[in-house]
Amino acid sequence: MDYSKIMSELKDASLFDLYRLRVAIAKELEDPKRINEVKKKIRKGDVINYFEENENRLIQAEVIELRRTRVLVKNKHDMKQWIIPFYMVNVEGVPTDISYSTRSKGMNRNEIRIGDLVGFENKYRKNVCGKVIRLNPKTVTVFVEPHQKWRVPYSMLYPIIDGEIAHERRLIEGVVLE
Repeated sequence: MDYSKIMSELKDASLFDLYRLRVAIAKELEDPKRINEVKKKIRKGDVINYFEENENRLIQAEVIELRRTRVLVKNKHDMKQWIIPFYMVNVEGVPTDISYSTRSKGMNRNEIRIGDLVGFENKYRKNVCGKVIRLNPKTVTVFVEPHQKWRVPYSMLYPIIDGEIAHERRLIEGVVLE
């Protein structure tokens, strides 16, 4: 399913249209037949990916226990355990990125994930690069230096697309690039 295409189709939907769709989707998410389909595909000990709404990204985890409507998992990156609904599990391995090609400036909240490398122009008109550590309703918290965090509006951000490992390492360490 192409989430970017769906989001572009929904661009002209009214607030009520979006609400009505949310209600219908919520009922589908709790459908026992759909839940059982997912339950059949995973077992205790499996490594799965689930989509974490607050971080807007996939999290890798190990299945600890299957329950009636939820699954107990242990995250691979921090070893924390969570009980999550089956609908969060990405059993098909579908891509989850959403992009808005028509935006002329900035990024949309659906495009940014915790851990992404982003850039922005500071008040001194210098380009600053850093790592996303938090998604807020109107801003993104970006870690720039070992002791520096910036809250930047989504409209001021641009993605860092660079395959050079050394370059990315400098960005993660918080080096300001000019």
